[in-house]
Amino acid sequence: MKFWKKYAVRTIVLLTAMGTALGIQAQTLKFMTYNLHHCAGMDKQLSEKRIAEVIAAERPDIVAVQELDSMTNRCPSYQLGEIAARLKMQPVYASSITFGGGKYGIGILTKQKPISVRSIPLPGNEPRVLLICEYEDYCVANTHLALQESNRLQSLDIIVREAKRWDKPFLIAGDWNATPDSKFIRELSRYFWLLNNTDAFTYPAEQPDRCIDYIALYKGKKNVRVKKSYVVPEAIASDHRPVVVKIKLFNKKP
Repeated sequence: MKFWKKYAVRTIVLLTAMGTALGIQAQTLKFMTYNLHHCAGMDKQLSEKRIAEVIAAERPDIVAVQELDSMTNRCPSYQLGEIAARLKMQPVYASSITFGGGKYGIGILTKQKPISVRSIPLPGNEPRVLLICEYEDYCVANTHLALQESNRLQSLDIIVREAKRWDKPFLIAGDWNATPDSKFIRELSRYFWLLNNTDAFTYPAEQPDRCIDYIALYKGKKNVRVKKSYVVPEAIASDHRPVVVKIKLFNKKP
């Protein structure tokens, strides 16, 4: 037994040394996706503070959020700004529709400021958008897809095209309004690895009976390993439950 323990320790040290010699570095990231339902809870109470507390309890590095209400045109990221301030994270907002005298859209929250940001319109009877933030070691995309499967399939062509642009891991998350057995998810799985456990249901929050919220990785870059995946058992703050995936990201440095 002692021999095998010594052997295992030596193997780990050797592999670590080999990884360093080859310029391979690893970092662990906690990624959350959460449809906020414009911060209106199942108890009809509107609270950015409560949403921020749900997120803060999980201590994520990246958060993709959907259904943000800006309230006024003068402040296009009102709710995201409120949440980001409480979490001390960097917010990026993309509006998709005009609603109630303001805008309605999605956002990405991270601990570091993005290098670049892109917002790409997606097809739908109700306009949708794909938000992409580039960081040093990876890209993060977020989208809230249409209710109609034909629109989702049209959007997939655009999503795949954008994922192919990047020479670094491309992570994408969001409320995709599609169950794991849908044609859209089957088609998407040709190009992306689903990182969250799709047997863990996310909607509706009080008594979830389906998974429609996802985190995925473009297959062109496979240097990501899932360490943990779970749905947060939060049934009040929104009409969706948050999804969290803890991943290990391997990067080969020049």
